[in-house]
Amino acid sequence: MRYLLKRLNLYLLNHRWVWVRTIIFFYDMSSVAISWLLSFVIISNFNPSYVVIFKSLPAAFIIQVISIMYFRLDRIVARFISLPDLIRILKSVFFACFITAIFEFQNIQQKAVFVLDPLILTILLAGGRTLYRLYIEGTIYGKTGLRTLIIGAGRAGEALARELLRKDQKIYLPVGFLDDDRLKAGKEILGVRVVGRTRDLAQIVRRLDIEMALLAIPSAAPKTVRRITKLCHEANIPCRTLPSIQKLLTSKADISTLHDITTENLLGRAPISLDWDGIRSQIEDKTILVSGAGGSIGSELCCQIASLDPKKIILLEISEFGLYQIEMTLKEQYPNREIKAILADIRDRDSLLKIFKEERPSLVFHTAAYKHVPMVEKNPLAGIKTNIFGTKNIADVSSESGVEKFILISTDKAVNPTSVMGATKRIAELYCQNMTYDSNTAFIITRFGNVLESSGSVVPLFKRQMANGGPLTVTHPEIRRYFMTTSEACQLVLQASALGCGGEIFVLDMGEPVKILDMAEQIIRLAGFTPYTDIPIVFTGLRPGEKLYEELFYREERLTPTAHPKLLLAKGAEVDWQWLKAKLNGLKVIKDPLEIKIYLKSIINEYQFAENIIPPKLNYLTDKIKDLAKYKEKAKPRKIN
Repeated sequence: MRYLLKRLNLYLLNHRWVWVRTIIFFYDMSSVAISWLLSFVIISNFNPSYVVIFKSLPAAFIIQVISIMYFRLDRIVARFISLPDLIRILKSVFFACFITAIFEFQNIQQKAVFVLDPLILTILLAGGRTLYRLYIEGTIYGKTGLRTLIIGAGRAGEALARELLRKDQKIYLPVGFLDDDRLKAGKEILGVRVVGRTRDLAQIVRRLDIEMALLAIPSAAPKTVRRITKLCHEANIPCRTLPSIQKLLTSKADISTLHDITTENLLGRAPISLDWDGIRSQIEDKTILVSGAGGSIGSELCCQIASLDPKKIILLEISEFGLYQIEMTLKEQYPNREIKAILADIRDRDSLLKIFKEERPSLVFHTAAYKHVPMVEKNPLAGIKTNIFGTKNIADVSSESGVEKFILISTDKAVNPTSVMGATKRIAELYCQNMTYDSNTAFIITRFGNVLESSGSVVPLFKRQMANGGPLTVTHPEIRRYFMTTSEACQLVLQASALGCGGEIFVLDMGEPVKILDMAEQIIRLAGFTPYTDIPIVFTGLRPGEKLYEELFYREERLTPTAHPKLLLAKGAEVDWQWLKAKLNGLKVIKDPLEIKIYLKSIINEYQFAENIIPPKLNYLTDKIKDLAKYKEKAKPRKIN
């Protein structure tokens, strides 16, 4: 007997949906019969003719059952019943009553039954489900939990409050909303009042004994998130948030989606929408090669490309560990995708030629580069070999192999460069722009700012310093940078690959640059500490090649809109092609670090570095630079059509 009960319990658990629908079905059928009976009882002053009732009941019952099944009322989830569900119940009830009246109108003297029955039946069908929802959400019972303030009285805030009011949710107790919309002040949402604006947060926290703040504004600008985070920190309460709109579109806003505010919330921007159909047409059923596949941008780019059904992905990487990581990641996430991992150096032209001859890629995404400004500044020879001649090698080989499109990943540091890294990336831009005119391959350039959480960026550095107890090091109190997420950077690259025809420089509209000092302070606050008091911030001074402000385009570059609202097209004059190739041939033979910088200046006139440290023996190079500048003025630059 015990065994049979155990098996029955397991069956009921595994087939919960069966008996739940069975209960709902019998409830609806009972409601139909009760409604019909009550209608006659009320109309006849509680002295009905039961002969008439039971004679007319079968037809009315069958018609109502058919209508309920036709409108699929059994599929309404009672705990989430809403206005569209109530409308569906009304349609089912009044449709069935109309049909019943056609068949039974002549047989029933009390015509008011056909009016009263649908009203009672609607109350029973909708009321029972509503009462169940109220019970589940705990609305008709008291609740306990952390006294919580919801910041944002919009749709996300309402959905979050609804989840917090559920009976089985005992962590948070919503006691008020904050919203900067004056029209919402004093109003109530699900019985929870809008108690003030965000600027009143500290006062309201004290008045209502608030223990937790939940930010329910998925579309909030980073500046707003930083301000609210600061207010919560000053009020000494923790603050959590809902994910972005992009994530909310694919998941329900509930307790499980709440998370601590991260640097991405503080620094990211509103999600960008992409032309995925156009992007997919560039990738689907094609062989795609990604250089630097193990890096921060390269690895994310590979993952996004893999989701677009390419024929094959070729991972090109010089780091054995980086190549292993991205290969394993792709094989786990996309086991049916054809992936080939190749350990190779873009500075080795012969190996590149062999790879391209064997694999025949249609698109090449070139992310491989040395990008750490101080490191390249100390090692300029390595910088020009990889960023300039490595790019030249893979660009030349792509052209010779008939690649359809070559997408170069550039940086804002290439604009008015003050570092070797920036100068080398600018030369790579110029080379790829000019290659468009000597090749059937379309060369496209994407230029954007710093990438959050990428290797060598400031955010991982701050986190390591926080883990060690500080201090956090900032080079200058006024230094600012453009920031974007890795995912956003790769989306920009993919969108540019779809829009570009060759010779373009695509620039992302990145909004306002972020002050690094503000970022450091916010990271300290997110960890629950007070800047300068618990965790010090030390200013170390600008490093060699570092600028206070980064720029995304040159003044002479004409910015024009594109088909994508977040992408701008930078169009400017190009250098003479033969002159540039001659200059690169001359750069190959220079080995001295200082001579390299001076020679880079002869190619990129905007490149600025400390020329006053040039020793007298190198003055002849300075004279040559002046002569080359005169030559450049005489040369007629070609413009992008």
